[in-house]
Amino acid sequence: MLGVLIQYIIPTPPPWMLLMDEKIQEANFYRVDVLLHFKLFKSIYSQSKLVCGAFPSLHTAWPSIIFFGGQYWIGKWFCLGHVCLIAFAALYSMHHYLIDILFGILLAFISCEIGKKIIEIENEEDNNDKKLKQFIIV
Repeated sequence: MLGVLIQYIIPTPPPWMLLMDEKIQEANFYRVDVLLHFKLFKSIYSQSKLVCGAFPSLHTAWPSIIFFGGQYWIGKWFCLGHVCLIAFAALYSMHHYLIDILFGILLAFISCEIGKKIIEIENEEDNNDKKLKQFIIV
């Protein structure tokens, strides 16, 4: 939610949009539309309300949350590799700048740390409640 809020506060066009004079359309995914003979990405990008939302990269933030969260349902190295491949794809497809990706990863890290602190505080409160219930006679 914070990432989308930042995108609205700091509208940043993606690299492909800045190169539109050179006829690069739909974040370079027009090639997929040509391959599929179906205007999939053209229809997606034409309906978006947030056209200038490159900063921060939520493409890398979401897999980073899984990595930093520590719940590796498929393996730690797989999760790290997934983050790296998504980051590479976002750069290669000219969908994000490097700073977008780095800030997306940083945002994911900060979000996970805040979440862990909240869970830790709630667990402490539950433990304190259990200790208090031992002394209450019903």
